[in-house]
Amino acid sequence: MLPSIIASDWEAVRAQFALTPEYLHLGASQFIASHPKSVREAIAHYRRLLDENPVPRTQALENAEMQKVREAAARYLGIAEPENIALTDSTTMGLGTIYSGLNLTPGQEVLTTVHDHYSQHEAIRLATRCSGGNYRKIELYDRLNHVAEEEIVGCPMREICPAIRAVGIT
Repeated sequence: MLPSIIASDWEAVRAQFALTPEYLHLGASQFIASHPKSVREAIAHYRRLLDENPVPRTQALENAEMQKVREAAARYLGIAEPENIALTDSTTMGLGTIYSGLNLTPGQEVLTTVHDHYSQHEAIRLATRCSGGNYRKIELYDRLNHVAEEEIVGCPMREICPAIRAVGIT
């Protein structure tokens, strides 16, 4: 059960965005979105640093900064070894790296859903095409207006078999 959110909470959230009130912003686009104030400030900070010195400083300094990011992510995710975190340029790059790194062989499969994002589907399709593996898309529910947690979890669980090497659900 999700906690109820009172109107003042939504006002505080809304205040973080510089959206024009002339339109209803429903966030339907998965590609372009307004950033909250803290993200805008971080972008401006790093843009300023890039403008001041667009040439990478040193590889050692860059590696140290990336290690700090891995350590922060590891703490957040509860992972003991930050070295187990890969930093990529984008989610699409990360998906491609994961699926092409599976080294599937003919007869092995990746299981995904019809509900997943295009980038997920294409990363899986291209990796399986190159490796000779296969992929299947399943539906997580029959009717959206009557979907239950048990159905969403149960559908992929019923499809797990020895041929499945990975389950990709974003």
